[in-house]
Amino acid sequence: LLFFFFATVFVDPSAFSSAPGLPSTFDLPVRCLVVIALLNDGCILTIAYDRVRPSPRPSVWSLRAVVAAASALGLSSCCASTLLLLASLHSLEEGSRFAQDFWAGVLHLPMLNYTQVQTMVYLAISLLGFL
Repeated sequence: LLFFFFATVFVDPSAFSSAPGLPSTFDLPVRCLVVIALLNDGCILTIAYDRVRPSPRPSVWSLRAVVAAASALGLSSCCASTLLLLASLHSLEEGSRFAQDFWAGVLHLPMLNYTQVQTMVYLAISLLGFL
């Protein structure tokens, strides 16, 4: 959710390229968001049961460790998605230094259009959580 908030509020795709038709805010189609929600729910349902024998004594959770681990994993996922979004938006403009020197030069990737950027971000968000 933090990534969607950041991408929608602070990222302006038209500022990265002079290509016509770019929106003023980054967005993913609603269908993509629904598919992400369904995939996450399906994953949760498949792992939501176990065959553990109950302990005679109550378990003690270290909530600080759980919150710290969850925060670190969530923050790293959010940062990775944000960096991917910014890098792909920089690749929209063929004449930019980033696109020539790094995107096409070092990584040998083709230039993207806005629909491909949306698809790449969708795949990153929908698959990154399962890795």
